[in-house]
Amino acid sequence: MAVAWRKQMFDAATSEVEEFVRGNPEYVLDADQPAGVRDQLDGGGTNFVLWGRHGCAPVVFKYFHPQWGAPRWRNERACLEHFAATGVVPKILAVVPETLIVTSCLPGTFIGDEATSGELTRAEVDRLGHELGAAIGKLVNLPLPEDGIGYSIVRDYELLPWNTDLRRAVKFYVDLCRQDQRSKESGVDPIYNESLSLVESQLGSIARQSRLIYHEDLHCHSYRGKFQGFFDLEMARLGTELMQLERVFRWCSPNGLSWANVLAGYQTETGRTVAGEDYTFMLAMAVFYYHIRIVRWGQPDPVVDHIARYLPDLREEALRYAGYVDLDLHLPSLGRAPAK
Repeated sequence: MAVAWRKQMFDAATSEVEEFVRGNPEYVLDADQPAGVRDQLDGGGTNFVLWGRHGCAPVVFKYFHPQWGAPRWRNERACLEHFAATGVVPKILAVVPETLIVTSCLPGTFIGDEATSGELTRAEVDRLGHELGAAIGKLVNLPLPEDGIGYSIVRDYELLPWNTDLRRAVKFYVDLCRQDQRSKESGVDPIYNESLSLVESQLGSIARQSRLIYHEDLHCHSYRGKFQGFFDLEMARLGTELMQLERVFRWCSPNGLSWANVLAGYQTETGRTVAGEDYTFMLAMAVFYYHIRIVRWGQPDPVVDHIARYLPDLREEALRYAGYVDLDLHLPSLGRAPAK
């Protein structure tokens, strides 16, 4: 059923793009689509992306299904416009209201994949990390968009339950998790309970952080060791600087991007650094990322035990902070076997 549904999405996207091309003959839909299209057909996701050209330049056609895509279309367009001044997101070339966004194409592959591919020297990987950190600095240095006429990322965001009071927004999901864990077999796992308590302990620090448009689904490409840009902005929303930095920290590993180099690039761009309790908050947001998904973005599944599904990832994410946070203090059960 999932594959059939994705095929329907592919057909709808192709039809929409072909209609756009007929009215805009300077654009072409590529006859041969990259492997990423096959991945979309076999996978999940809410939208569909196809590749083409505008003259000699490659472009991306991002299709939003009319039954549920209009809010995503509005948010992605607004976020692309918001971040345009940074030069680290694709450029909008054309739009079909609430259905299609045509952008410039970022060459390359996912930055983490290239960093660990073995095709770059250690010096090239380190330089790439510095470029990534500087690019993140450009994102977080942007002030919030003004609350004017038209769609507002802050005021009108509706893709999941969120709130301009970020403490309240985070607490909403923790409270849902507390309710949900009572009905799920895996809810008794001590690490899950500790992870929720950790987030609760950090709620008070949210108000002290600078607010910005936070790109949670932080996807970006690099090409031949050069940072290219961020994309897939439809879910970006109000957040904080440390929330954003947590999304970058998770890409770092001994064999890939170095956090020290990412942080150096970020500090060069912003004049700020990360230290001490900042890492405790980032750890809390790392586990909170899975809390949101466990309760299905605000609509918990009454049958499926999503705690069991996500706990292994939550554990792995938390272990990244060994050396930065006292894990025995905040997540003392992390090293123990899951409860039976």
